[in-house]
Amino acid sequence: EDREPATFTVSALSPASRAVTQGTTVEVTATITNVGERDGTQQVRLDVGDSEVDSRSLSLASAESESVTLTVDTSSLTPGAYTHRIATVNDAENGTLTVERAGSPRFTVSALTPATTTVQQGAAIDVTATITNEGETAGSQQVRLVVDGTEADSESVSLAPGGDTVVEFDAIDTGCQRHG
Repeated sequence: EDREPATFTVSALSPASRAVTQGTTVEVTATITNVGERDGTQQVRLDVGDSEVDSRSLSLASAESESVTLTVDTSSLTPGAYTHRIATVNDAENGTLTVERAGSPRFTVSALTPATTTVQQGAAIDVTATITNEGETAGSQQVRLVVDGTEADSESVSLAPGGDTVVEFDAIDTGCQRHG
């Protein structure tokens, strides 16, 4: 009896299109179906651009389907658009993976206390502020307190993405007038 050999098709690629930050691990899923009349085993692979980045062996009975998830670590990919593909010996389904450059730290200042004040010349004041890293990567930055255009004090702050801290500048000699 002549039966058709195992033939593995690929469908339901997910994600079909995705943009990620460089360094992100992306899971790519597809449904693999054996449309042949015989049981079979094939290698299922994930290609990004011209490179195979993950694979696994899959055995399916005739008419059987299985969802397969393969992964790609985008750390070594340069920013840009890539074709990603889950493929078997018989079939493939393509999508687009866009790798964006990892962001940089972005520090913001809030809750500056006092925000504006007038004091007697030579009087000391305490100043506090909340520093938040709204960027996508950790970083360090020098936070400076400027009084009348002159740096009165500074402090180095290191924060994880989304992290915040309160900086305190104590007993600042104002010389005169305003700070901000």
